[in-house]
Amino acid sequence: MAISPDNRWVVTGSEDNTARLWDLSAEDPAANPIVLRGHGGAVRAVAISPDSRWLVTGSWDNTARLWDLSAKDPTANPIVLRGHHWSVTAVAISRDNRWVATGSHGDDTVRLWDLSAKDPAANPIVLRGRERAVSAVAISPDNRWLVTGNWLLQMNDLINLARTTVGRNFSADEWQLYFSGEKYRKTFPDLPGPDDQASQ
Repeated sequence: MAISPDNRWVVTGSEDNTARLWDLSAEDPAANPIVLRGHGGAVRAVAISPDSRWLVTGSWDNTARLWDLSAKDPTANPIVLRGHHWSVTAVAISRDNRWVATGSHGDDTVRLWDLSAKDPAANPIVLRGRERAVSAVAISPDNRWLVTGNWLLQMNDLINLARTTVGRNFSADEWQLYFSGEKYRKTFPDLPGPDDQASQ
């Protein structure tokens, strides 16, 4: 979640694949949030630009989206930032409102998107060199430094994350995608798996 610098908006991201804007200037901020739809996976990261114009959302659908909070309809025509090969788990916007940084959990890269460009979604700068998932990004107040961080999870931590995220047993294909090299096991041992043969 995040709060806009102009103190108008609270934004929340959710496992239901949406983000919601809550208007703090309304008589009842909890009533009638603006629902931002379009992501095909859980929204796991959000940030609002220092000028309160742009909202960026990062999702498990491998994309980030830019929403124009100054538009009459903030839900219309978000700019989709494509290029990551895995979920986008960290986002940040520079203090000068120029750069959006997105970090990925699985492709181990950070991408910089230029908000001053005619098409901010075109030609991001790809920063490589990490050997682990990017779980956090931050840009220094003078816009000079970008810092990235990562988490280290044990196998049981990943299994628990899969349980809470998916809510069912993985198929054999899903297991191969997310846990390549590990022997298949049910994330819910007491429930039938979608492919019982794969679990044997």
